[in-house]
Amino acid sequence: MEVPRPAHLHLVNPDLSFEAYRSGEALTEAHRRIITSPHELWQIGLIMNVANFHQKRIGSGVTMLAFTHYNQFQITWVQREKFFLGQRLGHEPTESELAADFVKTAVPQQYRLAYLLQFPEKVALREDIRPYEARLVDDFLGLAEFIGGICYRHHFKRVRLESAFKDLPEDFSI
Repeated sequence: MEVPRPAHLHLVNPDLSFEAYRSGEALTEAHRRIITSPHELWQIGLIMNVANFHQKRIGSGVTMLAFTHYNQFQITWVQREKFFLGQRLGHEPTESELAADFVKTAVPQQYRLAYLLQFPEKVALREDIRPYEARLVDDFLGLAEFIGGICYRHHFKRVRLESAFKDLPEDFSI
């Protein structure tokens, strides 16, 4: 079965089939080695196939409703990225090497999108999102629904940005 082409979302490889996502063909061998669930196969494959500039626009259009939970999720992604960077470098990466890798890659946007796919009820559309970004989010979720057979958009709502920080302790500071 062919994956429908989204109207606004630019895919790196638009010819990937439904089976390529579901089987993990869309991923590198290194990614397949550390993926722990069949859901992650297609989710990470979809995220890796979205162009970097669209990953950033989709990620900036959503806000996390459970900031503490999101931070815990990020830690897992940082550990995975540290593994990948270590494989590329041939040694355990230093903090500065890891930070430099994050600056020049799309990893921060990728874990925002992965969080959106794994916890749609903990993510909302920002109220100040521009129409083009709203269409990108809708295309991304529509494609995810087609591939994964899971309905995401019924969870989605618009929220004020400050509501994303409601679960932080009162003494939290940046």
